Amino acid sequence: QFETSASLLNLTGFADISSAAYSVDQTGSSSFKFFHDRPLCSYLPKDGGLYQWLMPQDPRTIDGNESETDESNQQQIYALDDAQFSLGGGSHTSLGLHAAFHDIDNESTRSSKEFVRSVGARLANHARGAARGPGVGGGARPSISPPESMAGPYLFLDWSASLRDVLPKRCATHPFALDCSPEVAAQAGTHLKHSLTGGLHLNGCFVDDRYDPTMGYDAHLVGEVAGPPGDVGFAKVRGGFAWHLPLELLGAMVSGAGDNEDGG
Repeated sequence: QFETSASLLNLTGFADISSAAYSVDQTGSSSFKFFHDRPLCSYLPKDGGLYQWLMPQDPRTIDGNESETDESNQQQIYALDDAQFSLGGGSHTSLGLHAAFHDIDNESTRSSKEFVRSVGARLANHARGAARGPGVGGGARPSISPPESMAGPYLFLDWSASLRDVLPKRCATHPFALDCSPEVAAQAGTHLKHSLTGGLHLNGCFVDDRYDPTMGYDAHLVGEVAGPPGDVGFAKVRGGFAWHLPLELLGAMVSGAGDNEDGG
């Protein structure tokens, strides 16, 4: 197995993130992924209403109320601004482009090979690979990590168009016959998928520890709708929820309920 990746920061001067990765697995299937994220405000005119909403004026400078603040107070304000990514995003709201080229060898399981090429754009409350702070999710380094591995709540809307080629396995002794199930044979050929995907990943922001939680809850919800101009149409929703309670608390709750019953 071979993997390599490269990341570049601030190419355009707008705190953008660019990352690319290439890998080859044990079966010989290769994959290339690329994305470029930059703040949404960098695309907008500075006198526009949306820019002003994303980049509000410093309250200390409104109406000429510039006040002298010591360095410690300024550092505290900046630390609070960078402490976490809110669902609204603010100045962290990003608009990025992504592309992927990969092939999947399913001959051992489904008797087919797939070649997928896709491009898309994503609007999100913060750039991919970003972190809330040094103690949450690692350092603020770019990556092509999926949303569920990012730091802080991640809210996104994604448009994508992908071209998928399915090649069924041929019979070794009869080259014109297919060695696969009818379901796989029915999917043979080239298909274009045009879809919109939106979702929210809480990513452990309501638990006491993201990687070893004992108290709190976590959830994610993702929906996708595909349709014209693609030749594939569907709608699907997937999600999950987890509620973490320490065994000591559960034991106290059960024993408390038992004591109340005995007292009644």
